Amino acid sequence: MKLSFNTESPDSIHVLLKKVKAISTVNSESLGFIESRKGQKVVSNYRYTLEFKAGILEQERSNSNLANRVGEKPVQLRTKRTLRSVDEIINTWRYSGEPLAREDLGFEEFINRRINKYEDLVEIHFHYENLIERYTKVLTDALEARQALRTLLINLERLQVAIGEIHSQTIDEHNSVEGNRSLEQRIKDLSNELKQLQQQVPNMSINLKMSDTNTRMLEYTDEIPSFDNCDLVTCSQNISVSNPSSIIDVQNYSVHGNTFLACALADGNILLWDVENKREIGNLLGHRGVVKILALFHKNGVPMLASGGDCSCIKLWNLQDQILEKNLSGHKGSILSLTTYQQDNKTILISGGEDKMIRLYDLDENKLIQTLVGHSNDVHGLKVFYLQKESFLASTSSNSKTIKIWALNEEPSMVSRLSGHRHPVYSLATTKYKGNAVLASGDARGCIKLWDLQTKNCVASFEGHASIVFGMKAIHCNGQFCLASGSVDGTIKIWNLDEKREMITLYPNGPLWSLTAFVNNGKSYIASGHISGKVKLWSE
Repeated sequence: MKLSFNTESPDSIHVLLKKVKAISTVNSESLGFIESRKGQKVVSNYRYTLEFKAGILEQERSNSNLANRVGEKPVQLRTKRTLRSVDEIINTWRYSGEPLAREDLGFEEFINRRINKYEDLVEIHFHYENLIERYTKVLTDALEARQALRTLLINLERLQVAIGEIHSQTIDEHNSVEGNRSLEQRIKDLSNELKQLQQQVPNMSINLKMSDTNTRMLEYTDEIPSFDNCDLVTCSQNISVSNPSSIIDVQNYSVHGNTFLACALADGNILLWDVENKREIGNLLGHRGVVKILALFHKNGVPMLASGGDCSCIKLWNLQDQILEKNLSGHKGSILSLTTYQQDNKTILISGGEDKMIRLYDLDENKLIQTLVGHSNDVHGLKVFYLQKESFLASTSSNSKTIKIWALNEEPSMVSRLSGHRHPVYSLATTKYKGNAVLASGDARGCIKLWDLQTKNCVASFEGHASIVFGMKAIHCNGQFCLASGSVDGTIKIWNLDEKREMITLYPNGPLWSLTAFVNNGKSYIASGHISGKVKLWSE
């Protein structure tokens, strides 16, 4: 019995087959790379040591033996690498993920496959390639056929995660120093500064005090984009998705100094875009249903992406190699919000979902460590902020007009609420304003409020949007500290926080669901993601 006449429907045989073939292709490429590295050693780690050569300064100051010191620097960066056998990685790997789902419709030899070691991955992948080929020939658009492909899709994703665990270990760690001219120049400048200081103050000694390596947290701060003249900001680039699908979230990240965009799509894909070269560089496949939220973090110097959506798991992607590394479970229902922060030298992922829960994951060990209970509906907004070196979480849910504040200590707990909105709050953004931590909150009717997080007081309200505010980002404009906001009403507004007024409105020509801002090669951009399937870049 035919259940769908639309071959492009997300549930059609045509689309499901495209997805399983795409993931199988990725798995094949990853296994091919692993096989090519057998018998070799992989660079698993780089350690960098900054050395201060005080003796050079002393001899230069006394002008003795100077000829022998030409080209030697008082500050030098030493690099040491750690090697590991690829064969050892392969032979010691054991599967720790979820078992493969039972095939309810298939050929007998493919049912109840089990994964234990690397050889199992190779064998199962080979069998699944044959199964996909046979499914392509014999399946029709019927209920049983769709279910068979959904089961196959689940198993291919689990296979992809397993292969990714080995694949990620067989890739040489990136040397962030080699070829980094900016770092070389900084060390050169530091050397020159030390020379000049000791020439000006002959009896000066250098006491280099290092910060405590057990510092409780590290706060990451992005460079705030700056626009000289807001009136000159226009749409400078239109990014169109090859298979048009609504853009639900947009995040920017860097690899080797180049800026890229990760775009979450309603069709279950994540598009990767090269801003400088204006081209698509990849497509992360694996989600079933809408991808609703993205969050960026780093692991061993590698940019990583956490993604959540209609399926109840959170996916962790290596953006440098564009591979899926892990699925995190715990939620029941859709994942609607994600954010990360540093605690005790570990990266912690915080997620909010349709199940009304907030969950904390240790991304070093990829395990669930805490669950926060307190919301009575979907958790839509999460942002971490810091006060006196202590970390806190702001959260909001779809039916709530208040914002909950949680202390993120050993036993996280709710410590206060921010009240003042007349409609449910959907989006949050944090920044530093005049030296204080502040929170911007946007609600369902377009009102934006600014909160002093030290005093918990509302210090400003902005009215102007006609619908839900889904994205906000701090920027500088005309020499003023500002906030850019995007709404489903189809506008981007820039607000002057000093003068508490609207500065300018941009008209992207269509509702938008996401907004961010970033700097690429010294030029500032605002990026907006639209229901139409386009990402627009705004610049002067």
